[in-house]
Amino acid sequence: MAEVSFFAAVRGCGRDALLWLALSGGCLLLFQASGAFQAEFDAYPDEASHYVTSLMVKEYVAQGAPSPPLQFALDYYYHFPKVALGHYPPFLYVVQGAWMLVFPATRASLLVLNAMLIALTGTLLCRFARTQFGFPAGAGLAVLWVCLPLTQTYGGMVMAETLLTVLVFGAALAYGRYLDRPELKHAAAFGFLAALAILTKQLALFLALAPPAAVLLARRVRLMRSLSFWLPAAIVAVAAGPWYLFAHTRLLKAPLGEMLGYPLPSTTLAGQWGYLVQSSGWVIAGLMLAGLWARVIRPCWRALPVPGMWAVSAACLLALLLFSVPAPVAASEDRHLTSVQPFVLLFAAAGVAWLSEMLGRRCFSRAKWAAAVAVAAGVAFALWTFRLPHRPYRGFSEAAALVLEDPSKENSVSLVCADASGEGAFVAAIAAGDRLSGHYVLRANKALASTGWSGIWYVPTYRTADSLFDYLESVPVRFLVVQEGPGPARHTHWRLVREMLRKYSGRWTEIGVFPRRPSPSGPAAGVRLYRLIGQEGRPPSPIKVRIARLQGETAAN
Repeated sequence: MAEVSFFAAVRGCGRDALLWLALSGGCLLLFQASGAFQAEFDAYPDEASHYVTSLMVKEYVAQGAPSPPLQFALDYYYHFPKVALGHYPPFLYVVQGAWMLVFPATRASLLVLNAMLIALTGTLLCRFARTQFGFPAGAGLAVLWVCLPLTQTYGGMVMAETLLTVLVFGAALAYGRYLDRPELKHAAAFGFLAALAILTKQLALFLALAPPAAVLLARRVRLMRSLSFWLPAAIVAVAAGPWYLFAHTRLLKAPLGEMLGYPLPSTTLAGQWGYLVQSSGWVIAGLMLAGLWARVIRPCWRALPVPGMWAVSAACLLALLLFSVPAPVAASEDRHLTSVQPFVLLFAAAGVAWLSEMLGRRCFSRAKWAAAVAVAAGVAFALWTFRLPHRPYRGFSEAAALVLEDPSKENSVSLVCADASGEGAFVAAIAAGDRLSGHYVLRANKALASTGWSGIWYVPTYRTADSLFDYLESVPVRFLVVQEGPGPARHTHWRLVREMLRKYSGRWTEIGVFPRRPSPSGPAAGVRLYRLIGQEGRPPSPIKVRIARLQGETAAN
């Protein structure tokens, strides 16, 4: 009997490995079709921050920890001002930095890592779903997960969502086992994975609300009197607590209200539900409601316990929706729903099973109805929900390449005037290609103005074209990258940069207009690259870099 179980486990692992490889390959093909490999780090402002910070971690380890970590981070920020460590927890950067120590430190390499993480989530989803609905249904859910708009949109960027989702879903699987078999090892596994999720992104704090709701749904309230129920909280406090204490008291000194996003518009449960429907599609959302009724609401109505994984899946959905109300930053964008999409798909599959059971009582078999409903849902998803994301390309990487090819680039300074995503794209491209020249990049949104992390408030530093030019000459700035278009109306420095270029046209040489290659998703606003004449051979003067709330100081190189 043990021999049979062993070979069954080996066959199951082999099937999982093949599914994981197939999902990884399919995900990479979709990335290629959407232009993700040809895009820059400008699809979202945080994308460049995640890449540059991970690159910093990789360089710190590769150089053998040449200085104290904070000093190294400050020095790296002087050169490449898109470091996000502190604003975001460290685990994503540890994972991506470790990956880049082994594989190329490129965007394409990190997209391969993303595809593998997405495939891992799909494989875990299939492993549970096949115990409930069979392997074909489980594999179908895994494919659907890979094809979801949120999965493709944020999986095709260097973002935290893919790592966060696999950790959240893994934690839910562990807690589901704990509810069915209350053993310390399952509680410890949940606590460990939840701690890693919280150290990946603050949003994962919603997991703190899931255990109380899950034990209520599973009718296992007595577990709250046991040591095992509180063990995950202790693990999270020990593993993640010190980082948050350090980051938000000593490193950033940011008010809790700003970190929770109170300056952003508030939200409601109805608004979050709208985001969920929009991101999943009406068909999947409707089937999810049917599955919630069949697996959670109806058993609770009949005073029956809900099985562990179904209880924790419903609890995670509810926890994120409730967490979003006091923390508007969690509800400001649909990307924050990525981590609960696997639960949405599980309940959608349960909805298909419930509908087929209802219809099977009248005519045809339950299996035929299940296949028919699943095919109809898949066709509806393909027609009305599935879409490849738009990947604009504006040429910042081409401008950076031209700067790095310039013989006078050593210890030179570039200023990029663009939106937050464009500035990040240029900084990331310089960081990726600059190893020895000591190039400095200044961001106009920081050097020419004072802004918050999310751009909530804005105060210009210079009021005239003359004062702006005097500053650029004093640095001295050698290269200037300017995004086409007028820029945000309230951003005075956009207008001043263009006015300064016209007034001092004799001092600036235009050396490139980009993009020079076609965008993978159609035309987008480009950039122009200028060189300031007469700055050759001048070393950079001490450059003051304002780092908001970093120990309350303004640092200089």
